[in-house]
Amino acid sequence: MKLGARAGILAYILALPLFVHGAAAQNVYYRGNAIHLDQGWSADTINRWHFISQGTALLPYEWFLALEQPAGLHGTTLLSSPANMQRFGFLLEPTDQQYNRDGLPVGFDKVPIDSDQGKYACWKGNWLGLSCAVCHTGQINYHGQQIRIEGGPAHSDTESFVQQVRAAFAKIFTNPGSRDRFMQRVGASTSKDPAQSLACFVEVISSETLFNEQADASRSHSAGFGRLDAHGEGLNRLLATPLKERKNYAPRTAPVRFPALWDTPYFDWVLYNGSVRQPLARNVIEALGVQAPIKHDTMLKSKVVHAVNMDNLVWGQRALMDLRSPVWPERILGRIDPIKVSRGKRLYAMHCADCHQLIDRATHAAGAVRSGTCHEMQIPMVDLNTVGTDRQQAVAFADRKVSLARFGGPDEIDNYKAAEIVTQNIVGQWIQSIPRQQRAGR
Repeated sequence: MKLGARAGILAYILALPLFVHGAAAQNVYYRGNAIHLDQGWSADTINRWHFISQGTALLPYEWFLALEQPAGLHGTTLLSSPANMQRFGFLLEPTDQQYNRDGLPVGFDKVPIDSDQGKYACWKGNWLGLSCAVCHTGQINYHGQQIRIEGGPAHSDTESFVQQVRAAFAKIFTNPGSRDRFMQRVGASTSKDPAQSLACFVEVISSETLFNEQADASRSHSAGFGRLDAHGEGLNRLLATPLKERKNYAPRTAPVRFPALWDTPYFDWVLYNGSVRQPLARNVIEALGVQAPIKHDTMLKSKVVHAVNMDNLVWGQRALMDLRSPVWPERILGRIDPIKVSRGKRLYAMHCADCHQLIDRATHAAGAVRSGTCHEMQIPMVDLNTVGTDRQQAVAFADRKVSLARFGGPDEIDNYKAAEIVTQNIVGQWIQSIPRQQRAGR
């Protein structure tokens, strides 16, 4: 395909919302230095999406705010400083008394944890978690202007961020001044003495790091910016590392791009590899993979002890049903050439439409469906040989086996079957907790 043809298709794709719906209103509002396009969400919904907890917990919250960047970087500068967080591609947000009191980036949240499992037994109180928004909020920077894309793919490097967090903890034990400053900062923010808890926490994560290094043998691929082997890493974090179960560990070999989320609640398949139909089930296993605490020996029981925030997951899924793809903001990025749009439309129909349907922004449907009508988009499954792209993510997902023998389950089971058992127990348990009248829709 010639360069001119590609330019025409690009122009057509960028103009699709305008082409389908005419000159849609270019509504924008400002929040800090970022412009938020009109994607069907209110400012309150955006705020909540950015900072709502799904129950995940990485490290004690007050500790994160007190950690310094590792030696050799910026001396006593805090790890949580805006410049440092932006270095990893995280999107900065201003302090907000309702949603973001400490001025954290998009997708970082605070969650109270009271658990006796693993590292969580070391500190009972507030923990730092990651929400859906950390991976599914995008941004375009144009001539110094930030244009926020809700539900768009993030361009962050969470893997390198986690490595820096570990190095920051190591600094505490090798630099007396850093340790003293850390203790003073934590002591000023909480009444708890962190000394004993810190030793406990570092012992646990050091043991986990050693297990991962021995199990991995340098076969994992570095994800880098904008990509993550979420399935491989999440399953390791759920069923391998905390249990020291070597047979459940798999190298992270398939870092893939985060998908955009608009329209996805209407898909008949949730994941691109055609493995999950139920969005809530997918979100539960994702929360567990991002380290929502769970008591592993209850996973196969009707009463699962876990910290996944089901109410927030359900709220997020419902909010996504209202999220629309962004319209090209002409007053910011300039007008699109209508001649190229027309040419691109023809080329799109010739070369792209067989696999990439046009979706109406108002109905989230690939066809004539009235706005507000309940519908499901049928996503065709295509053989990997026909697609012709990198097959590693799909193959790794399909081939991976895990053991649940120590919990009374099978010694070898497909990973997605194991996930189905756990998520069905958690979701069923949550449904039973809802009042009968509410479940019946009355």
